[in-house]
Amino acid sequence: MTSDEFGFGFSENQEFFRWEVRKFAQRELAPGALERSKLNRVPEDILAKIASMGILGLNIPDEYGGVPSDYISNGIAVEEMARVDFTAGVLGLEPAASAAFILKGGTDELKRAWLPRITRGEVLCCLAITEPGSGSDAAALKTKAVKKGDYYILDGEKTAITKGMQSEIALIFAKTDPAAGAKGVSCFLVPLNSPGVHRSSFKDMGWHQLNRASLTLDSVRIPAKNLLGREGEGFYMVMGQFDVLRILFALAGLGLAQGSLQQAIEYSKI
Repeated sequence: MTSDEFGFGFSENQEFFRWEVRKFAQRELAPGALERSKLNRVPEDILAKIASMGILGLNIPDEYGGVPSDYISNGIAVEEMARVDFTAGVLGLEPAASAAFILKGGTDELKRAWLPRITRGEVLCCLAITEPGSGSDAAALKTKAVKKGDYYILDGEKTAITKGMQSEIALIFAKTDPAAGAKGVSCFLVPLNSPGVHRSSFKDMGWHQLNRASLTLDSVRIPAKNLLGREGEGFYMVMGQFDVLRILFALAGLGLAQGSLQQAIEYSKI
């Protein structure tokens, strides 16, 4: 029996989407990919091209400018783009990363304000979880958020944040109840031009385009409406979404490996 008979194959629509993304990647992303890899930012025209394919809006309702779809199609887009440009492939994670958190936990006002701009490629958003003393273990983070009236005051430091130098907004994970462990972690949408936010470039040996940053939060005042979900839900939000993101990152790596193999084969024929 074939994989299709077991239900493991792509649907007709998914197969069509795969070939459309592959043609797009070869036509629009492959040219200049090597030169772009040396830059310290994602070129706006590349982001706009990816957005024009609807890739940044996958799984986002059309009322926010998105394209109702599924995570399989999201994975297809990530893998196909990463075959020719790994950074572009990682940008394809946006619907399952920042946009997903805003969609699940944001108010209608936040959704209307940011989701259309994300799907159009007008702004980038970064996930700010990692700290100097903790990695993907969100329960161990030290950044604090204290509620004062209609605002939260955020203090702490995030490090090695992907897209941190170019993003306009960040999803900051902070402790609203430090004594509660994982149950005390909350998530906030923070504009990175807010007073008290300071960022510096995090130097890497490679992957320069998604310029990582260290973010210092010094008494950053954020409206209470920028809380995503409810207090204490941040840990469970991010751990659940990590299950999806890890698969998509693996597909980006697979796409990169496929592209590298193809390039090696072509080189061997010279």
